[in-house]
Amino acid sequence: MSSRASQALSANFSNATLTPWPHCRLLGPSSQERCQRRLELLHQLTLLDCDRIPAFDEVTQQVAGLLQVPICIVTIADQTQEYVKAAYGLSHLGLGNGLARLRQIPLADGLGAYVLDCEQPFLIEDTGENPVIAASQLVYTCGIGAYGAVPLTTSGGQCIGTLAVMDLQPRTFTPQEISYMTMASRWGMSEYERCLALAQASADILHSDGAMRRGEDAQQRQSLIDAVRLHLIRELTQDLCSPLTAVMGMTSMLGQEIYGPLTQKQREYVEIVHNSSKELMDRVKDIVELGLFDPSHELLEFTPVDVEMLGQQVVSTLNQLASQRTQTLAVSIEPGERVWVLDRSLVKQILYHTVFSVMQLAGENSTIRVHVSRKGQALHLAVWLSNPWLGDGLPQSVVQLCQAMTQKPIFQDGGLPTGSPTPLAWPGLSSQFPLEPEEISPELLGLLLSQQLAQCHGGHVKLLGNLDAGYRYVVVLPTGKPASAPADTAMFT
Repeated sequence: MSSRASQALSANFSNATLTPWPHCRLLGPSSQERCQRRLELLHQLTLLDCDRIPAFDEVTQQVAGLLQVPICIVTIADQTQEYVKAAYGLSHLGLGNGLARLRQIPLADGLGAYVLDCEQPFLIEDTGENPVIAASQLVYTCGIGAYGAVPLTTSGGQCIGTLAVMDLQPRTFTPQEISYMTMASRWGMSEYERCLALAQASADILHSDGAMRRGEDAQQRQSLIDAVRLHLIRELTQDLCSPLTAVMGMTSMLGQEIYGPLTQKQREYVEIVHNSSKELMDRVKDIVELGLFDPSHELLEFTPVDVEMLGQQVVSTLNQLASQRTQTLAVSIEPGERVWVLDRSLVKQILYHTVFSVMQLAGENSTIRVHVSRKGQALHLAVWLSNPWLGDGLPQSVVQLCQAMTQKPIFQDGGLPTGSPTPLAWPGLSSQFPLEPEEISPELLGLLLSQQLAQCHGGHVKLLGNLDAGYRYVVVLPTGKPASAPADTAMFT
């Protein structure tokens, strides 16, 4: 090569304008990987399930109007098919054309595959000049003269389809038109993603609210069912009073030998039936009184109550049962006020269920003692056992229940190692204990109920004493100033 030719070539090279190389797919994901990623995005965006997308419809109308082209479509593609999600002017292709009827076309028959592969705008100003394009099914059957498309990309930059315009005649696409199509494509996709995110957020909120509402509705239904069940049990229990009254009346008349003399054995049987009916009647009355109390009702009815007479009334109700167990019931009250301002019905149930539970746990020849005293402005109802051989105190099961119902026992007399059962004092039994009613023996359920009822009255239950002196189960109830006892105290019984 001559020196002059070499200098000319060098000058021409230095003055040449450098153009970037096209994007090399060999350095990026493979076609199969891009197709798989595209499918995942289509499922995430639920585009395969949508028949009509308002944002895409608006894009096709705006682009077709601005570019003055008869046809504009938005498509998405899976492995083999290109689906039309929005279209404008497909009627220009003729009545009954396959694209308008099926709204999809195989990738091999259309031109969208070129855009999906290069992820760049694809322009054919005259389809007749390219034999390969002219032989494609879309161009050949629909008579497309010009085709221009830009990628339909997500906010993450992944191409999932095309925004394409078609003309029946060859035409030229300006850079401004391509820029506008690109901008419109991005706007339509971002608008769809925004609406989808809002819909999903609303669905999540509705789902969480619905789940919460369903939980609240279930609780309300359960409360209503419990209320109806309680009312029905109370009504059915009250219905037992009539036949029991009839049995008691007939056995009483038979025992008086009004209808004739009875043998010794017959008199024994009649007495057993009469006493059993009377005991059953007392149990029915107890069930009815228990059902009449509604723990959810926060308003208490405070009235002057003679506590000693109320305790005697509870004892008289349980005396027959105690005599069958060879047990004795005793009520005492410290000197001073006898009349206190309390909710009479609530206190009566607290006394009844506490004494009844202790009776069930006590052995024969035991005395169940109830002592009423005043500590400051609170009324203390202490219950314990007295046995001629075992001394005073409470059964170990009651102490263990108290240990399970409290979290922080307080040790007396300097304290003992953890795990030692004595001596302990309990400041109050917490309602948030880890036991369920099913885990407690039936004999102890009355103590559990009395503790809950005491809390309804604003009080609590505690265990006082030690192993040597014996434990006492004490119900502490706040009360108003003691009322003056009227001349006729019958009104409190």
